[in-house]
Amino acid sequence: GEERKVKDLSYGIEYGYLDVFRSDDAEKDVIGRVNIWFFDDIAHKDLLDVVFTKESIKNMIVAFVLDFSENWNFMSALNDWMVLCSEKIGQALKEVPLQEQDDLRNKLYNSVRDYKDPGQEEAQALRRRATRRVSKVGEVLNTEEMKEVKTLIPLPPGVLTINYGIPFMVICNKSDLVEAIERDKDGENRLDFIAYTLRGFCIQYAATLIYTSSKQNINIDILCDYLFHRMFDLPLIHRPDILHKDSVFLPAGYDSPKIINETYTNFVKNTTLPYDEVVKPPPKKLVRDVPILDNG
Repeated sequence: GEERKVKDLSYGIEYGYLDVFRSDDAEKDVIGRVNIWFFDDIAHKDLLDVVFTKESIKNMIVAFVLDFSENWNFMSALNDWMVLCSEKIGQALKEVPLQEQDDLRNKLYNSVRDYKDPGQEEAQALRRRATRRVSKVGEVLNTEEMKEVKTLIPLPPGVLTINYGIPFMVICNKSDLVEAIERDKDGENRLDFIAYTLRGFCIQYAATLIYTSSKQNINIDILCDYLFHRMFDLPLIHRPDILHKDSVFLPAGYDSPKIINETYTNFVKNTTLPYDEVVKPPPKKLVRDVPILDNG
């Protein structure tokens, strides 16, 4: 469970927090706190220096929150904010010792590599048994040797090609609008193209992608649970969802170019076109001038 409080500090920045406690604790003793900083205007970019410090980036998640009511702006907004955040992260990392920088990058790499679907317990058990491989006649690899072998396993090509050592999330809000978009002419193809493009962006950074709606309570609990999973290393309890167009959830480590291409090969048209040529804003309604009659 969590307690949410938000305080408006200025026009360019807001602060809030989540108090974390165990759901089965009647006393609701706080076991952790997630500090949240909100930025909604790139013009106030200098305020990001308050958040991106050499201390804070060691335990930080950066989330880009998009709005389905303006889905044609998704990629321009993502690219603009990513460029800015990359600059601020780079500045903060300069003050962090090189070994600690490597530790941050390795931690992110390992978390992506070690992702396991929480709904496949049987498959996980089979994988655990499969790791007991014989390296020599009658000799089983010990734990330390297995760790060394595991570190040699690369990520799929195209995944986490840009590693700042900081987890990213892309949160697409107001996903209750997806149903209306789907009813539009060619709406289903447009939604597939949006998801295809977002997923292609996310895998570069191994970013989590999630669609949410506070109006319809879509993925709100999953979002909170996932944040606690990443921040406090709590168990991941929710499986990925790529089937429901309004509740997509792709945790870091699940996706890859192979999965994306297999998902959309037969659905997405014009995949080589720029995003803003496929996903366009609705045409503006013409407002006719109303003549003013003067009886004087």
